[in-house]
Amino acid sequence: MRGRTHSREFKLSIVRQLASGEKRPAQVCREHNLAASMVSHWRQEYETRGEAAFASPEPTPTQAVIYSNSWRVSIIKLGINLLITGLRSLSRQFLRKIVETIMWRDILAHLCGCYSEIPQ
Repeated sequence: MRGRTHSREFKLSIVRQLASGEKRPAQVCREHNLAASMVSHWRQEYETRGEAAFASPEPTPTQAVIYSNSWRVSIIKLGINLLITGLRSLSRQFLRKIVETIMWRDILAHLCGCYSEIPQ
């Protein structure tokens, strides 16, 4: 079971207080009920990455393509499974509909600029 999650702003405020000498690690841990090891980890990340610490890393171009195509891969796998199980007529109709849907999604994505704005 995972514990609490803390916002980026909270983590930055904690490490800034420590970096400026405003508070000591033990004091911060007591005030916010934090584990010393976690605060130490935050300090190390802040020392390494500075103000960019705790931000979600941007996906590389390759990862972005993989993520955007993952739903296509799932649909293709489902279609292949339908073909293998012998439901040929159903799978052909299903795949035809999926191909039409993918084409429309791609057109809409191109017009909108991103997949997240396209209704499911």
